[in-house]
Amino acid sequence: QGQLESSWNGTPADYSGGITAINPDTYEATLLIDDGDENSHPYGNISGMTILSSEKGYFVGYAGWGDNTLYQFNPSTGVVTGTVNDYLKNKNIAGMEAGVQGDKNGFLWVTNSTDAEIVIINPADNTIDERLSTNLNPLKVVFVSYDDVPTGDILQSTINGNDLTLSWNFQEEMQSYKLLCAFPPLTAESEIFYLDLAGQTQLSVPGLPSGFACFVAIQATKMDGTETYSNISSIKIP
Repeated sequence: QGQLESSWNGTPADYSGGITAINPDTYEATLLIDDGDENSHPYGNISGMTILSSEKGYFVGYAGWGDNTLYQFNPSTGVVTGTVNDYLKNKNIAGMEAGVQGDKNGFLWVTNSTDAEIVIINPADNTIDERLSTNLNPLKVVFVSYDDVPTGDILQSTINGNDLTLSWNFQEEMQSYKLLCAFPPLTAESEIFYLDLAGQTQLSVPGLPSGFACFVAIQATKMDGTETYSNISSIKIP
């Protein structure tokens, strides 16, 4: 429940929600954290949450567009500890709507679109372990295991000095391929460039300038005329 404020049509924020715990046996719902009311809403609207353990959880307090703050709370008691740290206050934080953004080591990965980066939090003391620049604005974090990586439909990139080699493998037989290339910061689909590769499965580009950066993917045309895509590879020449 609840609703974010919409400045373009004048709709005010609605504080009728929060974080609710549901008993899986009885389906009884209990309001764990109240987001407040029109006069008092200390966290703003609650727009996303992550649970790392029975005693440690995090949620995003939405005060306005691009003005979000990360809070810590106890999922067992509903007690809000407070803000995680000063760095993740009043930032554009998204992607926690799905709930799970903890890695295998129990560290929390937070998308910070204000500064185009992923912020990795050590939950032991909520200090910043690392900040990873993404160039583009990150919106979500997903973790996969090596067993989840497909054996086909893969684009691989190899950098040797200033030379770049791209190779790709698709599980099905394809009639043709196209290289899709975009340069950061990508702001529109019209900025994606295409290169017809015919039946090639490898491309070598020698002598790229130092600092050259781009995103590439392969668009493959199947024998029936439909299209499929490889993964996206981030390229940067040192």
